[in-house]
Amino acid sequence: MIKRLLAMVREDQELGHEREIAPKAGIEKRVDRIQRAFDTELQSNVSLNLRGTALAIGSALAILLVAQFSAVWLDDNNWSFPGNWDTVQRVLLALSLVALVLCLVIAVWVIWPRRRWGREMMERIDYLREGSVRKEAIVLLQMLESQRALNERKGRRLRWGTLPLALAVIAVVGQAGFFAWKASPIDRGGCLSDEGDAERPAGAGLPDQEVQEMLALQYAPRVYLHPREPWGPLRPDDFIGASRLVWNSPRADDELAGRGSIDPARLGADCEKAEGGCYEHSGCAADQVTRPTESPGLRPPGLNERRGFAIDPDRTVRRPSPPGNPSIPVYYEFHGNEDSLRLTYWFFYGFSQPNLGPARIELASHEGDWESIDVKLTAEGATAEGGIEEEATYIPRWVIYYAHGKQPAILDWAQAPVVRDEGVEIIGAPPLPAHPVVFSAVGSHASYPTEGAQAHADQTRRGPVVW
Repeated sequence: MIKRLLAMVREDQELGHEREIAPKAGIEKRVDRIQRAFDTELQSNVSLNLRGTALAIGSALAILLVAQFSAVWLDDNNWSFPGNWDTVQRVLLALSLVALVLCLVIAVWVIWPRRRWGREMMERIDYLREGSVRKEAIVLLQMLESQRALNERKGRRLRWGTLPLALAVIAVVGQAGFFAWKASPIDRGGCLSDEGDAERPAGAGLPDQEVQEMLALQYAPRVYLHPREPWGPLRPDDFIGASRLVWNSPRADDELAGRGSIDPARLGADCEKAEGGCYEHSGCAADQVTRPTESPGLRPPGLNERRGFAIDPDRTVRRPSPPGNPSIPVYYEFHGNEDSLRLTYWFFYGFSQPNLGPARIELASHEGDWESIDVKLTAEGATAEGGIEEEATYIPRWVIYYAHGKQPAILDWAQAPVVRDEGVEIIGAPPLPAHPVVFSAVGSHASYPTEGAQAHADQTRRGPVVW
């Protein structure tokens, strides 16, 4: 089969070459027959040009129609596709456009190189005036052979043009079929309810602010950064300052605040109290959980998963760690009640790149990386009507280390490495105030209680930089 195809290709190439014609005696008697053959080749040339023109016009119109059709579903304000079907549509779109452009190029190639016979016709007129019939016949024979070879080349190009045309037809039909099968119209209502609103942790039942600050200081962790850590801790204010606020779309984001001009008070919980109120777009406010690709259960119903507020930083947030111990704040918050408290410490990094291998590293890498640990406390003290008395003390029970949103490592206080106020690290400390030791994984910043090889291909090490 392959040999036959190669033989056909070679034959096509040979037919397209113009041969050297050696006229024989008596050729002047065949002028009329040569002229009729030449006229036939000219008619064939006109037919090939018409077919090439039809292919060019059809390809150009098809490109316009495919572009217009695709604009409908590429705009995620109108349509969405489940799973990977959006990728399938985009691949078919690219395939159809490439095939149609190739058809257009081939068609133009067919009709563009037109042989003009002005010089040869002048020679024929001169020979007619001189009465040189043989010379006229020789010129006409050369014209016939040139036109024949040209027609063969044009025909071959048109035949090859049917391949991308067939591919374009298949891709366009596939686009239309998948669109009719899988596309779903998007509700333009945006955030149709107040579900997904961000809220501050409830303060009811918690100790007063003075006690919270005291506990936060007593259990503030010591974080060891890996010696090869490329992206150390960052102040959230610096991150916001290097960013712009956009309403995310896969095609073109709508900018709500330029780089360096975001007002943090207009983001998140209580933003309605800020001057100017919350940032808003498409019926959604910036105190709602609208982050693109966020879990649907947390987002307001009616909001497409590709839409939402996004903080878009520049590459300065990926700056390397400065030398020495970082002078960056750690944030804390309390949950629970006066009997049982969960004290969460939050660490912020400008960029995260988990060690997941080349195939997934780009997908998992992201700017703006919050990591955390929890210290679980329970109250002990004399009780009276109305609950715990003021002299009640809080006893540390567990330290909880979080990594990649997976099941956290929960260590009993006696199993967790801690630092006493005198600076000595120990394991097996009594249930008294101390500072949990945290090892920050290189690149990903996941929190672990030990150094060395960890789950999820993470690596931790006790480096010289301590946070």
